Amino acid sequence: MVSQSDGYIDFVSLANNDQKFVYIKASQGSTYTDNNFSNNFNRSQGSGMQIGVYHVFSTQSKIKSQLSNFTRAVGPNYGSIPPMVFVNSTLNNLQKDQLSKFVYMIHRYYNTNLVINCNNDIFNYLHKKNPYTSLLSNNLNNSKATFVSIYDHSINLDGSNISLNQLAFNGKNTDWERYLLKSRNR
Repeated sequence: MVSQSDGYIDFVSLANNDQKFVYIKASQGSTYTDNNFSNNFNRSQGSGMQIGVYHVFSTQSKIKSQLSNFTRAVGPNYGSIPPMVFVNSTLNNLQKDQLSKFVYMIHRYYNTNLVINCNNDIFNYLHKKNPYTSLLSNNLNNSKATFVSIYDHSINLDGSNISLNQLAFNGKNTDWERYLLKSRNR
């Protein structure tokens, strides 16, 4: 997961370091857009990696304005893998309902599945209502997870150790190829 707080990222070096995909932060809430999003997205093209974009969900913003902010930042091209919604807090039931509606709106807007980066309580709630979501778990032993988070993992890029929040696909290479094929046939 890459955002402006990570500074300049050499995407070709990431790919040469056996990274298969990257998620680039596009927006947060209803007004914030990542200052490096367009630059990062454009520079990621041609790296050989699968590219996705993500939005950080806010409990302080209306979901329609968050959708507008996200789609304005991303435009029609959200990359080659499903977009992600990142939820970095616990939510009450009303907030979970709002998140569920927001996820559905993105699903309808882009006509694709989504990856939800949240705790298992929120995911289980969403998964019952939104079957087009994939689980991203913080639990490395969760066999049902499509992706797992590996926070603050250091990676060596061009001789410098850089700490990035990393995601790993939870499966074999053949599973990854099937996932990509399914994502492309959206």
